[in-house]
Amino acid sequence: MNITPQITGAEPALALLNALGPSARAATQLWANAVGEHTQRAMRTRLPERFHLRGTAAQFSKAIVFQRARSVQTGDTMRQIQAVLKVGSDSVKGTATANLGRLLARYEESDARTSDAHFRMANGKSFSAGFYLPANGIRTNQKNPARALYPTSIGAQIRIDAGGKLTYAKGTKGSVKKGTKVSYFATPKGIFRRRDTVFGKADAQAIWWFAKRVRTPARLELWVTAQLVFDRFSMQYAEDALDLVVERTG
Repeated sequence: MNITPQITGAEPALALLNALGPSARAATQLWANAVGEHTQRAMRTRLPERFHLRGTAAQFSKAIVFQRARSVQTGDTMRQIQAVLKVGSDSVKGTATANLGRLLARYEESDARTSDAHFRMANGKSFSAGFYLPANGIRTNQKNPARALYPTSIGAQIRIDAGGKLTYAKGTKGSVKKGTKVSYFATPKGIFRRRDTVFGKADAQAIWWFAKRVRTPARLELWVTAQLVFDRFSMQYAEDALDLVVERTG
């Protein structure tokens, strides 16, 4: 999956470059590459400012991909590769670029998503609950929820073990030595954690809430950034490309 920009206002720059006649193609490639690389840098810079990244900025930056325009000789044929700026990848193999791009694409344009993911209750019965969203205090601006609290880690959702087998993790964790036990249980409303001590059972605490439908806001404005870069710098890059081609061709 990828999202591509809808850049407007390219006509003046293209008209300037097309005036070169036979050399217009070379100049257009230089211009497209300069604008594309500048836009890619700007989008990567602004991304951490608009999105709380679940990972590092460097990882998510890889999802903003620019393919340079170039000419490729294949036998007797000269093939033209177009410049392409996009978020994500067309790969269906689940590459890191494709996966990160798919996540970012959700926040480029507002969208509503639904889910019928299944979870397991304490009695062993499975039910459709949808998305699981962290309860208050489970996720903060400084850290994400601990992996040990995810539904697949506490036995509420099926997972694939190291041997490729579908199985459930045990839903009880604790230490006999310390005299405490932590258990988890799922209800149609969410997943809860309960601590048992030598003094009896403590109150249950919500760690995940279920939701069949979630709405992701448009917050990245990646293509707004792309358009701003284009509006400000495209003509200058076109003039630079023209000067360089004229200097090369004499």
